Amino acid sequence: MVNGLRAVIVAVLLGYVGGAGAQYVYKCETAEGMVYQSAQCAGEPLARWAAVPERLNPDVEQRIQGFRAALSSAQRRQARAPATGRGGTRGRAPLSDCERERRGRAAAYEAAGLKRNFALSSHWDNRVHKVCR
Repeated sequence: MVNGLRAVIVAVLLGYVGGAGAQYVYKCETAEGMVYQSAQCAGEPLARWAAVPERLNPDVEQRIQGFRAALSSAQRRQARAPATGRGGTRGRAPLSDCERERRGRAAAYEAAGLKRNFALSSHWDNRVHKVCR
């Protein structure tokens, strides 16, 4: 059943990609069962119908282009934004003690990588717990 549905989807998509000529979907009986395909059946098809691609509404196409432009603009703004690092915090609120400890723990875990042990985890988790409670 899933292969038949997949074949129908592929056939319809091929109809969108194909030229202006008529594209057909064939319902065929095979050893595996019922299939839908864009190629003619080996024997007599059980059914055949034209798969005519729908034209996209120009208003919808214009909205899609607007969304793409907005996304591109947002990605450019994000790429230009300064990274939060050890530099000054001009224009940003200072970090709370809890957030500072959490970032320290994250940096220590990242530096340790796969060699992180229980002592390191215990040390940093206790520090974060003590400050953030």
